[in-house]
Amino acid sequence: MLHICRGASLTSFAGLRYWCSRVASSVWPARISPVSGSAKLLDYVHGGGKVVGTYMSMDNGCDETNPLYGNRMLGDSYWDRDFIMPNDEVGARLPKEEFVMYERGARVRTAGSRVLLDSVEPYFNREGRYFCSHLHAPSAGRVGFPAATRYGDVVYFSHPLFRIYKDFAPSWVKAIFADVLDLLMPRQLVRKDDGHTVSGLEVQLRRSGSRNSLMLHCLYYPCKKSAANLYTIDEKVPLSDQRVRVYAGDAEIESVRAIRQGEVISERDYTVADGYVDLNIPKIDGYEIIELSLK
Repeated sequence: MLHICRGASLTSFAGLRYWCSRVASSVWPARISPVSGSAKLLDYVHGGGKVVGTYMSMDNGCDETNPLYGNRMLGDSYWDRDFIMPNDEVGARLPKEEFVMYERGARVRTAGSRVLLDSVEPYFNREGRYFCSHLHAPSAGRVGFPAATRYGDVVYFSHPLFRIYKDFAPSWVKAIFADVLDLLMPRQLVRKDDGHTVSGLEVQLRRSGSRNSLMLHCLYYPCKKSAANLYTIDEKVPLSDQRVRVYAGDAEIESVRAIRQGEVISERDYTVADGYVDLNIPKIDGYEIIELSLK
């Protein structure tokens, strides 16, 4: 199980490249004590749980080592906006160049943790006598404070990752978060194929004991914001040939079919290896349920 601490921002993080039914995303109440919250999360980690924290979550403001993250928490960053530099572990599919983080992060020093991702400093803050035609100064190429660290089964991001995604939706935020999920939970129950699946497709996997099958729910109704105060679904957009990987473990697959269409999916459209079913879904007309019947 994975617990997510979202510092200073209680927003949802939609649009990840995959969803996993073993990932439990939750938020601590805004007024919970960092001391008691950290103690509960430490017990959770010692019991086998995984934790992702961001920005000021579980920070008591005392400039001391945080036992959950293995970092010294030093307060806000000096920079309004700085950058991250992807590497082969976090941001592996991104170009190896600086990516701006659109909101102020935190300053931390490792105190037992391992750096997963570096930040890179800008030349200056865009304020007063210092001006740049963009909303931030360019990268100065100097490595700054850690942008992500790992302490056992706990990963910490020094930027308010979820708030940045809510405000600006940068694709690199999804990319680095997805890589961290891979590190913490290498065996997900369901995963979308990045190159062959639209990002807006939502998939959820459930097990039906009465039918002895895995039920993959696939939903795609793109929203539009034509009005200032309302999102609308103006049309249904069919999808074809969407690829999804489903973990079946030791179970053998008897058949695969699309329930709403009432069609059996050909064996040419799926393969089984190492406990996973790699599945090509021929058609999703807004909503489809793929049933993987088990022997």
